[in-house]
Amino acid sequence: MLRADVQHETAARARLGDLFGEDRLKNEQARCIEKLRLSRNGDGRWPWFPGGPSSDYITLYILTGFARLNHLADLAYPDFFASATESLDRRVSKDVKERLLMEKRDKIPFRVNGFDIRWMYMHSFAGVAPSKDKEPEKQFVAHLKKEWPDLGLESQALAAIAMKRRGEAALAKEIMASIKERGVLSEELGMCWKVPYFFSSSVFSAPVSTQALIVEAFREVTQDEESAEACNVWLLKQKQTQDWTTTAATADAIYALMLGGGADLLAGDKLAEVTLGGVKVPTDNAEKGTGMYSHRYAADEIKPEMGEITFTGAGEKGVAWGGVHWSYFEDVLKVRAHEPKELSVEKKYYKKTKGAKGTRLAAIGEALEPGDELVARIEIKSDRSYEFVHLSDGRPACAEPEDVLSSYRWRDGVGYYQSTKDTATHYYIDRLNKGVFVLETSYRVQQKGVFSGGIATIQCMYAPEFTAHSSAESIRVGAK
Repeated sequence: MLRADVQHETAARARLGDLFGEDRLKNEQARCIEKLRLSRNGDGRWPWFPGGPSSDYITLYILTGFARLNHLADLAYPDFFASATESLDRRVSKDVKERLLMEKRDKIPFRVNGFDIRWMYMHSFAGVAPSKDKEPEKQFVAHLKKEWPDLGLESQALAAIAMKRRGEAALAKEIMASIKERGVLSEELGMCWKVPYFFSSSVFSAPVSTQALIVEAFREVTQDEESAEACNVWLLKQKQTQDWTTTAATADAIYALMLGGGADLLAGDKLAEVTLGGVKVPTDNAEKGTGMYSHRYAADEIKPEMGEITFTGAGEKGVAWGGVHWSYFEDVLKVRAHEPKELSVEKKYYKKTKGAKGTRLAAIGEALEPGDELVARIEIKSDRSYEFVHLSDGRPACAEPEDVLSSYRWRDGVGYYQSTKDTATHYYIDRLNKGVFVLETSYRVQQKGVFSGGIATIQCMYAPEFTAHSSAESIRVGAK
């Protein structure tokens, strides 16, 4: 764990008391709802970032979140919920009509997909008005009855819940029986699934989110509390010492754990015991309430025998976890590029010059001078389409960006929100299509010296396993 990560986590735990104050919660809730109200586009749906196009995925995710809050905590639906739902329903109706036309005209079979099922799931909650157009649900239900065995694990769990709430209890139980048969039960890890836990670049497909849906399905469809608790063990094991990989997955996991029923896996107050090379790790700084404690060893204290680590859990039914981390600093110029076959990013610096033949980019040969325009050219290669991608472009300390205004942009058919911060420029890309995409950022050189150019890092926000980063290069300003 990096030192910055440790400091971030320590500060986050210190703020817990303030975050859960009743007055603060009410104020934050009102502020967030007002922000959602104001951030909608004219068609009633939400973009991923301000100024961007309306996103069916983001709109469905927000509406599902309100439906869950109403179900879990009896939170009233906001005044804009109904109009946003109607807007999304119109989009779904239009999409279904187009797919039915393609089936009739082009012989492309109509098949139910994950978004369709998630839309049915959202509409299955109490208080959510049914769609005025009945055709989409009619088509989805009819195809689900035939196609559910071919769906992914996440879609099957969603389908089981949605069908149960629609009175199709027999089908829902059949789906859950199939899901349970494929589960792997472990005393240490609880219940999990090896396949088809496939990773996807979509906002909704992640192992933690899928597991949370299965917990909900076990509890609601089959009332199988034993299996639900076994699934919760796996969820807590994934938490480890930091987070559940994404904000979306974290919200899903918390929802599953708060649905109640069964044993409280976090109720125990006995501290877990850790030994390194037979020597117990001190617990003097254990945090009250959470039982969190840590101990740091300096480099000269680390011995080879400390590689033998034992961990004794906290109680018979409780769940506890920990980690051993080696922190060190490395020169960024020695960091090699990470370019997996699925996604890669490469960054090169150029000097922009203007002459009789126009503006051109020249490779940096000789040293730059203050006042020169430096261009970072970032080339992204993807082997498939990705959704909700974050690109961070670290810049050298000697340069300041020419464009400092944050706004939504379009370039070569790709829409993204550009945000300029103190040390990097951030790009939030709604959809990155398969192929090659190039971004250029201009900087003005300000001071002399030798500087690190920083690295460019790209990652799917809701599927962080898809990530890559470039290498760094040195920037020299002024005479040698």
